[in-house]
Amino acid sequence: MHFLGIHWSNKEKTPFLASVNTPGKEKIDYSPLITGNMLTISIQQEKYCIGHSELTSGKRFLCKHTIKEALQRSSQCSSCKAKDSTYFMHLNGLSYDQINILRSKPSINYVNIFGNKIVKTGVTAKSRKFTRVLEQGALATMFFTDTDGYTSRIIENLVSKTFKIRQTVTWDMKIQYLQSTLTNDDAHRKLITICNQINEIFNDKNYPVALAKPEYHFNQDYYSLDLPKNINRIDFFEKFSFNDVISGEIIGIYGEIILLKQKSGSVFGVNTKALQGFLVQISKKESCTNVKNKSKLIKFYKQPLENLTLF
Repeated sequence: MHFLGIHWSNKEKTPFLASVNTPGKEKIDYSPLITGNMLTISIQQEKYCIGHSELTSGKRFLCKHTIKEALQRSSQCSSCKAKDSTYFMHLNGLSYDQINILRSKPSINYVNIFGNKIVKTGVTAKSRKFTRVLEQGALATMFFTDTDGYTSRIIENLVSKTFKIRQTVTWDMKIQYLQSTLTNDDAHRKLITICNQINEIFNDKNYPVALAKPEYHFNQDYYSLDLPKNINRIDFFEKFSFNDVISGEIIGIYGEIILLKQKSGSVFGVNTKALQGFLVQISKKESCTNVKNKSKLIKFYKQPLENLTLF
């Protein structure tokens, strides 16, 4: 099968493995990923373009030229990469037509929190708001605008610069805080404080888009994490080659990362972005992991214990 990635259902808030049997020729198949099941991914000796997303709906379209253009490093051909570029271009680099397309797209601004302190602001299409924050692995989210794709990006930049809030967070940082997370109440308290400060900025600048009551969601349970309590690190795989095999028991789908427990008790993290485009074989039978590229060792952050004085 042709591996397209992890897809989080916007309605069900559950993760699926997206694939097609033949590159560019089949309807996309979505297979559930369930914590507790065995998973083995065997990479074949071919790699093809994964297609592009339609700007106004977010729907993925398969690449029509994929059979003709086998890939080595990238997961997209030059044509599909160009079609996706509007999502990532700086506002000053957008054409008049691209701005009008963004203006026609209902969008929402949000603030995410990861672990116990990492905060990120971002933008998502209204039709896939849960898909977006869940594929990022956010512990909790607060949506705070209801606007269009162009205005939302202006607001994102304003919020980021005014409050010094990140617009990107690496998977390394997110994974470090997997065992150091806020409670639902603490996460809500932190995010509502930020959103109240943002609303003050909107009022001063007369933006008619801030929600009177921000919409809060605690996402942690959707990832079905079952991390062993005695581990303090993860072996993180983010680069794959032909003929690699990675296997283990699924103990959580954290955003786009599949967490696999080994018989030894160690845990592997698989960045599925790095698997996109490969032809693979998927099995529920256990196998021996064999990956040519070395994994990255990511240690969990531990909250320092306060000094105690005994009397």
